[in-house]
Amino acid sequence: MKPYFLLSLLLIFGLFSCSSEEETPLTQLDGTYLGNLLGSVDNPLYVEMTFQGTGELKIEEYRLNEQNQRCYYTISEGNYTLKGNEFTYTINSYWGLDPAAFSECFSQSELMKYLENSGLIQVGTIEFKSENTAFSISYPCNDILANARVNLCAGYSDFVLQD
Repeated sequence: MKPYFLLSLLLIFGLFSCSSEEETPLTQLDGTYLGNLLGSVDNPLYVEMTFQGTGELKIEEYRLNEQNQRCYYTISEGNYTLKGNEFTYTINSYWGLDPAAFSECFSQSELMKYLENSGLIQVGTIEFKSENTAFSISYPCNDILANARVNLCAGYSDFVLQD
């Protein structure tokens, strides 16, 4: 009876001590992807995400004026990780519109720096399409920078890799 008990105990220990879950591999993106805010067909708000294979990311949010020049709303820089469909973006620097300035079109240099070395983290869900040449991304509404535009809750159209 004692050998069966020990054998049962070893079998139970063996079943529960090994994890059947495998680690999801990390993915890296490299290149510039362009998307626009859903619902802004007449005057689209573009979002350009430039990924480096080193894990760095720059996000620029802008409209084009009649002269086809970029009119910036926000720029953020930081680091990203992709693990399965979980997209994590750590914001190191953030620039936005200067509330004291009046202009119909702000250049990059006219934006005001709000955050530096902040370490703020946004976690979202990414869905890849067309072998990493396109993706969609969404964030829960409670995971948005407090002073940033809340458009991430609404979502973006697909981001497409630019040449």
